[in-house]
Amino acid sequence: MLLYARDDQSTNSSKLIIDRNGVTEELVGASTVTGDYLTAGGWIAYTVYTEAGQKQLWLRSPAGENERLTPTSTADSHFIALSAAGEAAYTYDGGIWLSRLQEDSRLPSERIVTDKAKMQWKHGWQVYLGTAWYEVPGTDPGTDPGTDPGTNPGTDPGTDPGTDPGTDPGTDPGTDPVPTADLDGNGQVDWLDAIEFLRSYGTERGQLHYDPRADFDADGVIGKADLIVFLREGHFGANLNAALHKLITEIAGGSHRTSIIHR
Repeated sequence: MLLYARDDQSTNSSKLIIDRNGVTEELVGASTVTGDYLTAGGWIAYTVYTEAGQKQLWLRSPAGENERLTPTSTADSHFIALSAAGEAAYTYDGGIWLSRLQEDSRLPSERIVTDKAKMQWKHGWQVYLGTAWYEVPGTDPGTDPGTDPGTNPGTDPGTDPGTDPGTDPGTDPGTDPVPTADLDGNGQVDWLDAIEFLRSYGTERGQLHYDPRADFDADGVIGKADLIVFLREGHFGANLNAALHKLITEIAGGSHRTSIIHR
């Protein structure tokens, strides 16, 4: 399946087009703004702006069935990630919500955590809040990541996913992510990952912007050794690739200064 935006200069409009095995159709009403739509495993997550000014989040199955996720106007809502199984994470009403599937139907969406957190799909749903990682259980996401992360954050550590995600985010191998150069979880290492890495460069465990996925040597500090590994893993395009390889040469030669990295 191919999903793309097609511009019509004569009408100054744009349409979202689905191409399945050479057969095309328009996804009527769908926004073509970058970030307003995602695709995975034949599923499409897309955004609709109604004539009344409402912003709605929808899912389309591989069979062509459409389902609306958000119940009311959602001006600040947007999709975060979509799994190949048709599960979607999105922001709504100040939180990150997860829409899951069971064998015969879709479960009601549940609030997982505050929208200040980060969430991604990578062999399961993972949440990064502050300096803690935890995985959303594969059954009912509202029953056991600290009992109910959306009910009383900040007071009871059993309900605050930032303090107790149900186990121990520092020791439980199910909550510590394996270091990866694909920091945004989109399946490729590109300039977007470079931005994420440089934001975390020079930080230590416990500091703002520290990202355990970028700590390749697991020493608690994202430093020169991690930068070298990251650059060797990436595919950044000709211009950025040349600049980054110049940087790695300077590091290897001992002439690197942290101040030359522009964040």
